[in-house]
Amino acid sequence: MRSNMPDFLKRRYAGIEGLRIIEKVIPWEELEREYQKADIFVFPGHVSPWSVFLEPMSYELPLVATGVYDVPEKVDDGRTGLLI
Repeated sequence: MRSNMPDFLKRRYAGIEGLRIIEKVIPWEELEREYQKADIFVFPGHVSPWSVFLEPMSYELPLVATGVYDVPEKVDDGRTGLLI
């Protein structure tokens, strides 16, 4: 999951096997390895640049994102991802 999260959510989801929360900028090589290992890409935010979605899409990762603001313009619900 690539997002800033409140501490209470980090604690709540800390025990989920395989969940990696990335909150800081990481080198491209490390991010690329994360995309290659991932099964799904979750973006719980509501405003983001196109690259946040295009990068995981280029690795054919299913997307889960919020269906608010400009996100539905980037993620086609049921086709390129799931909007919640």
